[in-house]
Amino acid sequence: MYSVTFHHLQLSILLERFISRMSFKELCKATDYFCIDNVLGIGKTGIMYKAKVSNSCILAVKRLYDADKYKWKFLLEIMIPRRHRHRNIVLPHGFCIEKHERVLVYEYISNGRLSDWLQSDEGHQPTKLEWPERIHIALGIARGLSWLHKRCNIVHLNLDSECVLLDKYFEPKISNFGKAKFLNQTVEDHVRMKFFLVDRLGVKGYAEKDVYDFGIGKRFFNNRFLTTI
Repeated sequence: MYSVTFHHLQLSILLERFISRMSFKELCKATDYFCIDNVLGIGKTGIMYKAKVSNSCILAVKRLYDADKYKWKFLLEIMIPRRHRHRNIVLPHGFCIEKHERVLVYEYISNGRLSDWLQSDEGHQPTKLEWPERIHIALGIARGLSWLHKRCNIVHLNLDSECVLLDKYFEPKISNFGKAKFLNQTVEDHVRMKFFLVDRLGVKGYAEKDVYDFGIGKRFFNNRFLTTI
């Protein structure tokens, strides 16, 4: 119990160098106790909620499913965007570490996920994007990736249209850095060993994977071809 508490304290001290810490009670109030009506999206690692901190301040709150399982992802989601800021990368605003809760707080991106603008869902037609907007979005994503690869030596490794958010000006913001890796494996090993005491993965990230994902515009399968057996 002591070691777990010490680990939480150590992680909190590290993160507070980059970002503000928020209480779980405060986040419960802002999301109306994580009400289903405030759900913005459901992902593999957690659920995103709309949070109203005040009449003039709306944020997006991601509550992780499994605190211990995703502790490395939790750290990456905060440190990468905060240390390597760019207009095309989503900026986290806060975090919460309390008992078994891990919560990430982001700026609220009003136009949602790019996937909702490109792909139909359950028979509904996607909202139309004109070609000038599509080109603007593609260029923004490319700039964000280039910044990560060339200036930060980081690869995303999980890029798709669901990871790209659009603000009110349709400026794209890359998010979901939970699977990101350092091109310099030594840097990643140092961070992992210092804060998580785990063995090195031995798998190096490659920029080619991000470039390939950037060029893929469709899902691997289409729901129209699924049949009930």
